[in-house]
Amino acid sequence: MRFALRGLVIGLAMGTVVAPGVRSQTRSQILTTPATPPRGHLESLNLVHMWSANLPMQDKRDGLHDVWMIGGQVLAQTRRGTVACYDAETGSQLWHTLPGLPFQVTLPLAWNNKLVFAVNNGNVHAINRKTGNIDWRFPLGTNPSGPMTADNLQLYIPTENRHILALHLPQPTDNITTKKIRIPEPELRIGGRGFNPEEKDKNEKEMAKDVLRNNPAKADPAKDNAAPEGKADPKAPPKPGAAPMDRAADAPAPAPAVRTLDDDLQLLTTDEPILGAKLNWAANTDGIIPFRPLMTEKYVQGVNYNGQTFTFEKKGDLVMQATSELKEPNLQITGRVNIQPVQHGRTSYIATNDGVIFAVDIDNGTKLWERTLSSPADRPLLCSEEDVFVVTREGLTRLDAKTGKIAWNFAEGRQPTHFQPGIHNVVTVNPKFVYAFDRQGNLHIYDRRLGRELASVNWQDFNVPIPNFSSDRLLLASHSGKLVCLRDREFTLPELHNKGELVMEDAAAKQVALNALNQKSLIQENSKVMLRDVMAQVASRHRIKVFFSDGAFRDINLVPVADKIVKVAPAGTQTLGEHLKVILDPLDATIYNVGGVFMVVPKPGIKTAPAPMDPANAGDAKTPEPGEAKPDSKPEAKPGEPEDPKPGDPDEKKPEAPKPAPKPAPKQGAKPGADPAVPPNPPAPELNQGEF
Repeated sequence: MRFALRGLVIGLAMGTVVAPGVRSQTRSQILTTPATPPRGHLESLNLVHMWSANLPMQDKRDGLHDVWMIGGQVLAQTRRGTVACYDAETGSQLWHTLPGLPFQVTLPLAWNNKLVFAVNNGNVHAINRKTGNIDWRFPLGTNPSGPMTADNLQLYIPTENRHILALHLPQPTDNITTKKIRIPEPELRIGGRGFNPEEKDKNEKEMAKDVLRNNPAKADPAKDNAAPEGKADPKAPPKPGAAPMDRAADAPAPAPAVRTLDDDLQLLTTDEPILGAKLNWAANTDGIIPFRPLMTEKYVQGVNYNGQTFTFEKKGDLVMQATSELKEPNLQITGRVNIQPVQHGRTSYIATNDGVIFAVDIDNGTKLWERTLSSPADRPLLCSEEDVFVVTREGLTRLDAKTGKIAWNFAEGRQPTHFQPGIHNVVTVNPKFVYAFDRQGNLHIYDRRLGRELASVNWQDFNVPIPNFSSDRLLLASHSGKLVCLRDREFTLPELHNKGELVMEDAAAKQVALNALNQKSLIQENSKVMLRDVMAQVASRHRIKVFFSDGAFRDINLVPVADKIVKVAPAGTQTLGEHLKVILDPLDATIYNVGGVFMVVPKPGIKTAPAPMDPANAGDAKTPEPGEAKPDSKPEAKPGEPEDPKPGDPDEKKPEAPKPAPKPAPKQGAKPGADPAVPPNPPAPELNQGEF
């Protein structure tokens, strides 16, 4: 006892006594309740608040497991197992569901154009991306060794038995419905725990719970979570043609109406039809694949810890019985692979623990280039058409995607360097800026071309980093369920990192919309009608989705046009495109065909004055320190000194706008982001073929 007290006194004197569990708890595991960043802070960073949402958590054990922005949606999975889907541009919650049992989540989500796949309690649950209903469930019979990937025909699952499984996904033409809920025997035994006949009754009950949870019509009315009379059901899908719902900055999302397990067990039934997947093939990888497989149109590639790549033909034939054949030869990567390989188009980027980055052509297995860095990457790479962003122990750097050449070169003190030090996660990029967090939760903004730091802000309460591999939208999150989406003021429409991938997904829908513009207009004549009703006719009669981008109008201080009154002249022989042009021109509005959706946005080149600073947020600006430029003044330019880019400065000047004064580089010691000036109205994106 005497020695214990003496140790405690010494520990207190040295400041080394820590509460139990605190030492092992990282910043990303701490439960925080952040508020939406104030407008003043966002304006100084040239950011715009798009939406905020709150995903309810059950208790302190709950929190965010993984979040993804894909194909116009944000998918979030909690530790409890709840899967929620939000509109990526408005933040409206489209659906939420709990597949399987609580707190049985083992892997991140996977997805294709139609389904979201969640693994829970040893089963793959296929969730419909439009409705949130669970379409089917498949018992694996073995443990996955890494995340899954999917296309529209097959789901690829790496397993601990050194295989990649390919599940055939049910298609609308497949006649595989049954009136009895049965758990089928696995078509292939490759080890693992296998199928336990004694658990058959338990599995049938779990299956019935999945069916009941997504079919409230079969539930007991006395126990149903129906909306109060006279109020809209928050889970009901929006009506066709309705405008997207705007959410206040801190408005909580509706609480999920998830049935309890006891309620479901009292209402078991076996009369519901259900769709099921089947095993197409299983390929031996001669090693455990711990990472999400990569894929192209013809091939799927797995990488193991030892740097071996295994590339298989996808064999998309729906009736194929034979095992997929391994491509030869396999590329051997030198060094151990510890982080998830990433992909852009047909190229995969693989980082090893000896500091080497490899670019590999997935289709033919050849090495395109390799680049050796001074320290190994410790986070998944973020790729775009032109660049590869790498976070190592030394910091953040940028590589040329085609050659692997280091693109950033600048001096840190007297020593030349290629890294911005202290960065822990790079989260997204746009054509001008790079956004990254350090370990303390500070967001740093860098000039994409030069790599210089332009601004920083402390957002440590948003302690769940969410890299956006899809677009330039900046997602902030915390384990309390708070989600905030931001964007740069200039980029109203999403800037896609992998344009080819989403163009391939939306090509058919976009072509349908382009064809509709050349068809005879079906809009009825009306001398006084709201534009919202006119576009509802377009949606219903021409079968085209319509979206009013109200935020695009507000960002340049214009009133949204959805509720404005317009005059619709007779269409006569006009096409739909010509008729819409006549209707929208007086409102200074136009449409863009974004993946088959008609998005109503402001016309290019509208001159507007910048919005004044909100008085309520005037106190958010920091007091300038000695040598720092004042927010309302510009530092005097030195002759011959190059201009330093700042967030939001447009690359091209508009001919009709007054010529702005040049902005010199800030003085030595000035804090980044000290100048909160809002740039002039940004130029609209270029029009695509078939738009006006």
